[in-house]
Parts: sequence; C-alpha cells; structure tokens
Amino acid sequence: MFCSHGDTRRPLGFLCIGRNRPLGSPSVCSREQSRGHRLIRVFCGSVAVAFCILASGCQENNAQFHYSEGRRWETEHEYGKAIASYSRAIAVEPEYFRAYLKRADTYLEMGMAEHAVADCSNAIRLRPASFSGYLLRGAAYRQSGEFQKAIADYDRAVELNPRYAKTYYNRGNSYVELGLTDLAIEDYTKALSADPKHASAYCNRGICFKTLGQHDRALSDFERALALNHDDAKSYYSRGCTLREMGRYAEALSDSDKAIALAPDFAIAHLLRARVLEELGRFSEAIDSYERFVDNEELTERCEVEYAQADIRRLEEMLENVVSANASGN
Repeated sequence: MFCSHGDTRRPLGFLCIGRNRPLGSPSVCSREQSRGHRLIRVFCGSVAVAFCILASGCQENNAQFHYSEGRRWETEHEYGKAIASYSRAIAVEPEYFRAYLKRADTYLEMGMAEHAVADCSNAIRLRPASFSGYLLRGAAYRQSGEFQKAIADYDRAVELNPRYAKTYYNRGNSYVELGLTDLAIEDYTKALSADPKHASAYCNRGICFKTLGQHDRALSDFERALALNHDDAKSYYSRGCTLREMGRYAEALSDSDKAIALAPDFAIAHLLRARVLEELGRFSEAIDSYERFVDNEELTERCEVEYAQADIRRLEEMLENVVSANASGN
C-alpha cells in the first residue's frame, strides 16, 4: 500500500500515524519518524552501555586478558604494573603456568630473586618436566648467590633439553662464581657446540683461559668474540687485561680506550687504563684515569677504590719528587 502526494509515491511508514491527519501526511511522517529514531538511539545506547559493563565484568574475570596486559606492561618496562597484571591472572586462575613463569621473569628484572624462585617453584609444581621452569629458577638462584642450587637446576634443565646453549652458558657462569674454572670452560665449550655464534661464551671462556695463564688461548677466544660482536666493551677490556699481563702495553691501552669509548661508565676499564699508563710512564694521565675510576658511581668493590686512591697518592708523590728533582738540578 502506498500513500500518494502528487506524483510522489512511497511506502507507508508504520510510525506515520497522526491525529486528525490522513495517513502518510508528510508532517506526520517527519515528526513520528524523528521520534522513532530517538527511541532507537536511546535503545541502542542502553544496549551499548550494558554491553560495556558486561565486557568489563568479563575482562575482570578473564585470566588471559590480565596475562596479555602483563605482557604489554613488561614490553614497556613497567615492571610493577606487569607484576600486578600477572597477579590478577593468577588470582582468577590459580594454576596458570605461564603467568607464574612470566611473573618470575619480571621479578628477576627487578632483582627480586626470592619471589622469582617461589614463582618458578609453583610453575614446576604444575609441570614437573618444565625445562623453562628449571632454567629460570636456576637464574633466580644465581642472582641470589645460591650457586649450588643454580647448578642443580641447570643440571635438570640439561636433562630435559641437552641442546640449549644458554643452559650450559649459565651453568658455566655459576661454576666461575664457585672458582671451578675447568668445569666452566667445559660448559662454555658445550654452549659453543650448541651455538657457534655465542659471543659471550667465547668471551667468558677467554677470561677462564686468562685466569689459568693460558694467554694465547684467551686472546684467540676474545678475537672470536669481537668478530661476532665488535661493540662488546667487556671483550675489549678482557683482551686488554690479557695483553697487559703479556707486557704488550700499547695494545692493552688501545683496548682499554675502545672499551671506554663503548661504555664510558665502565669503571674497571678506567682502572685498566690507569695501570697501563703508569707502566708506560705516563703518570699524569694515569692519575686522571685513577680518579675517573674512583669517582664512578657504579663501583661496588670498595677495596679496589682504596687501592686506586693509594695509587693516586703514590703517583702524585712521585710526580712531586720528579718536579723537585728537576728544580734542584736547574
């Protein structure tokens, strides 16, 4: 059925009904349609609000949502917020294996090893054959200085996955902390068998060779480490130390300079530079490097600072004596 107005024909709207006006009257249709549109908008708006409230409630009880939020915060280095999100995920789902591991990883980033150990232990309780759980708990034990426990966890991780380079590398680092240099070399070698491009394993094995007085083997490993990562300040520093022990002072100075250029706050690189300069007889420059070492805010070894301060006083006295001697000679 159509309503006709001149030559215009259109369907009758079901809302186009007005008092004392014929069906299909333009003014009636316009007013009633507007009212209908308003009703529809109000209805849709109410549905949208209800949907948002419902969605919010669903998110609050959705462990995966909180876990994803934690991952996002972690990538933005907002570790406190990441931990809060992972905690909410675990509160919703107490056996959420991945949430325990990610929260443990975040705790490690914050230096909270004890909390990381607890979360890894919960993850291992849920999955006793979890390679990641043992590997991460080993790192947490190492961070807390419990090296024997770290090694035990790395042993278990090796049993579960014998081809992962990082496990051998981390266990090797733990052996170093215990002074077990030969075992550390074995593990760094295994790490390199699994991953021949593991620059840090070459560097750390080189440091072990240096400790044993095997300077040529140490230099070979530092060369390989730098070939893989030519921006590694630690490798330049370690090679510089080895060259200094071999009496190759000019080369050692060059390496200390490269290490400092890459990492200006690398305190012990300044100490190496100071000692090499002293051995080259460049005492004023040596004093300057000793002072840079002493003033570095990242220093933790107080005894090294005290030694350096003593070296500064000794060199200053030496320079004063040289100046006095020259003055007397003139």
